[in-house]
Amino acid sequence: MDLKLKLCSKSGNTLTHDHKINFGRSKINFAIIPCKQTSSVGFGLIIRDWEGFVLATMEDRLNSHCHPAFNQACGLLKVFSFCLDTGFWQIKIDCEDLTLVSLLHERPPIRAEIGLLVDEIVELVGNF
Repeated sequence: MDLKLKLCSKSGNTLTHDHKINFGRSKINFAIIPCKQTSSVGFGLIIRDWEGFVLATMEDRLNSHCHPAFNQACGLLKVFSFCLDTGFWQIKIDCEDLTLVSLLHERPPIRAEIGLLVDEIVELVGNF
């Protein structure tokens, strides 16, 4: 799969890494934070322009899932949906989950619940 945007992992074993944001491109950071007390997951995103100025933020709650990559996939799906709905077309997204980044780049056949989310994310990427 050829992503039309940069999807990076912050871990030491990054697939791609680019500190510079090109003119006209927005950088998106998002975080997934589990809350043990409520069995939910907090979600937040921030979108900055190429100069670092904040353009948009969002926060929400997701249903909790035991696997971190599944939670990251839910968050990433929200990021893409938000970007499409608000008109952010040229984006670079930092994703902390190397497993999810690998699944999106390599597209192996997945027979688990996360496979449906990965397929949905790939379908949304086609809209950029």
